[in-house]
Amino acid sequence: MDFYRVVFEHHKKKYYGGEVGTRFTITYKNKFDFLKQNPLEVMRDLKILARGISSEEAEDLVSLTPEVCHLTRAVKTIIHSAGKDSVSLNTIDWEFDIAQNNIRHQREHRQKKGFIPRSDFPFVDVDSYQEYSVQKIVYGYIKDNLLTADGTINDLDKSVTDLKKFMIDTFIQEGSTIV
Repeated sequence: MDFYRVVFEHHKKKYYGGEVGTRFTITYKNKFDFLKQNPLEVMRDLKILARGISSEEAEDLVSLTPEVCHLTRAVKTIIHSAGKDSVSLNTIDWEFDIAQNNIRHQREHRQKKGFIPRSDFPFVDVDSYQEYSVQKIVYGYIKDNLLTADGTINDLDKSVTDLKKFMIDTFIQEGSTIV
């Protein structure tokens, strides 16, 4: 049975924040199923990079997600899962582990294929967040300390360790408890 694969990219810097630049694949039964499940209002928030492609072509496109975007997606997920006054250390660890695993896998894929990271990637619109929000502070940290011209992360393990520490410290400074 042939499937209908579509590669999407989050492209709304203001509303989706941390997810901007991340790419993902959804496999549908067929083209009609894709059209039925994706009304126009949903499609305004996502850019379609390719449709009706092979799984290998989809993996190629997804592997070009800028590495920094995996970290900003993790930050967004952590913040949105945090309670009013607390955040789970397990969630922080889990989301950054996912980000690191995605980065490593996609690095290997790019190297195997000889792909060069993109230099024209979107990044979070840091200025669109409330002045002293944890999200704005952490995205600012990423922009100032981890962002490279091609979106790759230098010294991945150290960078993620430093980012996690900074994020936890920021939550605590803003009055949250780490549980």
